[in-house]
Amino acid sequence: MSDSAPVTAICPGSYDPVTNGHLDIITRAAGIFDRVVVGVVRDPQHKKAMFTVEERVQFLRDALAGHDNIEVESSPSSWSSLRAHGVRRRWSRAFARSQTSSGSSRCII
Repeated sequence: MSDSAPVTAICPGSYDPVTNGHLDIITRAAGIFDRVVVGVVRDPQHKKAMFTVEERVQFLRDALAGHDNIEVESSPSSWSSLRAHGVRRRWSRAFARSQTSSGSSRCII
């Protein structure tokens, strides 16, 4: 994306369960940015998790294995609190996430 410092996007979420929509947004971001960090929230506050954080991280790593510029991680200090805090800690300049409105998905970057 750039000739200077690499641009990193962060895709935070619970990913519980991982969906094709999640994978679509993440791979789109990987085509735009130099590096994409997928931040898996350890303990989602809005719902009870169906899968452990380790399972969710592994599901994502398996599904995104062919993309060299995508990293999947879970860190309670970065991802379980405010997204902006995670961005500042990782020196990211963008968020990539989906938003559903009236049954249609759109990518917000």
